[in-house]
Amino acid sequence: MGGIGSGRSLTGSKRTTMENTLKIDIGTLKRLGLFREGQAGALWWTRNGEETGQVDYVTQKHGIALNYRYRAGGGDWESVSLNIAYGITPCHFGGVRHWLVCPSCKRNVGVLAADSKLFLCRHCYELPYASQSESPIDRMIRRREKIGKRIFAQNGDQVYLRRKGLHKRTYERELNHYHELEWAIDYWISVKLNALDGLI
Repeated sequence: MGGIGSGRSLTGSKRTTMENTLKIDIGTLKRLGLFREGQAGALWWTRNGEETGQVDYVTQKHGIALNYRYRAGGGDWESVSLNIAYGITPCHFGGVRHWLVCPSCKRNVGVLAADSKLFLCRHCYELPYASQSESPIDRMIRRREKIGKRIFAQNGDQVYLRRKGLHKRTYERELNHYHELEWAIDYWISVKLNALDGLI
């Protein structure tokens, strides 16, 4: 049987956020075909080739049963059995949407996280996303990099090369936003450097 609590933090961060917990999301379960009753197997997580957690599962008629071992810090291992129900809500234009039901608050959510022994929603664990604790400069840099990955072709040192298949007008609009963020980042850095010069 696999376990959680034995591996390292997924990001190495000292503060727990959604990004550095083990997570189960409804999209992954759907892609793996785990809505069919009677299936058994294991889910596992790795980072840099190192296993950070594993749970065994058995699918049920309206959910999934997890079995795993857990330990906090260097404590003793304990066996955990957790049943997670699937929630279903109708879509406006037909069909249904599937959810995971938090075992604690019974809220329909897309992701459950194991910040401690159980997989619960981020509201129960009061887990923030990493972006919620970003500084203004970190947020601008992240937004610029996100735009760059979306619009630029990966072609060595040739910068600002439009990605194949991207509409020209969309590219130009996003490129303007990219340059605006570059200017804002440079301005922010210059202000901080000038402030430091004044302290010397």
